Amino acid sequence: MIKVSINDNLEEEKFILITIIGITESLLNNTITIFDAEKAIFSPFSVNLLKEQNIHESIIDLVEQGCELEDIESLLPDKLNDTISSIKIEAIKLLTSLKHGQSVEKWLID
Repeated sequence: MIKVSINDNLEEEKFILITIIGITESLLNNTITIFDAEKAIFSPFSVNLLKEQNIHESIIDLVEQGCELEDIESLLPDKLNDTISSIKIEAIKLLTSLKHGQSVEKWLID
């Protein structure tokens, strides 16, 4: 079992954005499915948890957009890759805008 422990809001936001970037890149390369992405982060459960943790609304919005990918895939399949790319690009912009400093703690713990 891998455990992640992050006690700083800025570090939490970085972790979530890095996760979103990796998931969207994996979706674009067809290495994971939308179902996999939903299990990882793109779910209403994740949205509620992020709200409870006071994560920035822009990041929560990206997760909510990810929750809609299954609908886009079934209703507008020609828009799916553009939507995934848009989420990825916005996550990169948000990650770039965050303060970069030395992380005090490691994210993975035993």
